Amino acid sequence: PRRPVGSRAALSAVRGDADVRATLKSADAALRGLFAAYAKASPTRGVKILSFEDVLALCGDFDIAPSLVDADAILSLYRVVEKQKKARGLAYAQFLDLLALVARAALLDELATDAACVNALLYRWGLADPVRLEGLRR
Repeated sequence: PRRPVGSRAALSAVRGDADVRATLKSADAALRGLFAAYAKASPTRGVKILSFEDVLALCGDFDIAPSLVDADAILSLYRVVEKQKKARGLAYAQFLDLLALVARAALLDELATDAACVNALLYRWGLADPVRLEGLRR
């Protein structure tokens, strides 16, 4: 049976997967740079956050949307993650959750594990490539 991709169960699965966490941790510096490039200061939370529009811009810049996942699916995944904190926008930890869910939604049919999906999103699509990010900033 196909594993759920855009549900609280899917979010719990990727959060609880040690291999997913290790994959994200291995790219932490690059992902923090990526987050900082798209996030904006929250007027209410005192931290930088990503709005849905920021996430959509990132996904468009890295050819994730619409090539891998359409905007409606990204919005659905964004809402699943955003609801967990009951606050508008995603802080860095929630951004990582969203990346894992997007990877799962986009690549689960072709790859066997959630960690393999995350790894492909980070390296095949260049999310963890600081050179690619720098090229997009120009």
